[in-house]
Amino acid sequence: MPSHLRVSFWLGIVRWALGTALATFIYWKIQSDHLPLADAEAANTLMWIAGVLLVFAQTRAVIALGAIRAWSWTRGAALALAFFDCINITCFPFSTTFGLQGVVAYRHPETLHYFKSRAK
Repeated sequence: MPSHLRVSFWLGIVRWALGTALATFIYWKIQSDHLPLADAEAANTLMWIAGVLLVFAQTRAVIALGAIRAWSWTRGAALALAFFDCINITCFPFSTTFGLQGVVAYRHPETLHYFKSRAK
């Protein structure tokens, strides 16, 4: 596995763990604090945020596994997620940096060769 792809793999694993932990924490906080009826809309919004965080975290885990196994569709999915990270402004300096690193790693010629040589 190319070294730049290995870095993307470990960043994906760390971001998966952090995203899953944050989504679980938000869900747990909503369930443990019995919010008044007036805050039901806020709780519903937080549940949506936790769900989106969890979906993106699990997607990162699957892409990291696919990078190790060199699944043919992994490169395209990783590039799409990296481009999304580049335009994501919620965690501006970090998401943009990780997105650019992902774009560079998955568009590198060695990475293309890695996925083509392992897919048969």
